[in-house]
Amino acid sequence: MMVGVGGTGKSTVAKLAAYIQDCHFMKPHISRGYQNFEFREDLKKACMNAGIKGEKVVFFLTDNIVKVRIANSSEGDSKLKNKMYSIHVISCLVLNG
Repeated sequence: MMVGVGGTGKSTVAKLAAYIQDCHFMKPHISRGYQNFEFREDLKKACMNAGIKGEKVVFFLTDNIVKVRIANSSEGDSKLKNKMYSIHVISCLVLNG
């Protein structure tokens, strides 16, 4: 986990570290219509690449994704919020998706 003020190079450092370690760098591309379904699909793809294909994966999340997209999800997505907050993501993705 990297914490810092925006514009300090966290993304650049993460990309460099992923390259040095021969990891696949995945960062969700946020658009106006990006919602929890798209987030779940991006995260599922990263987990499948890491688990099934055996790739080394860096899944880069910004504070905007966590604060806005996950925290403001609907009541129906409370399971996803709880799983994300407790870092038990995979069972929520595979069993419900």
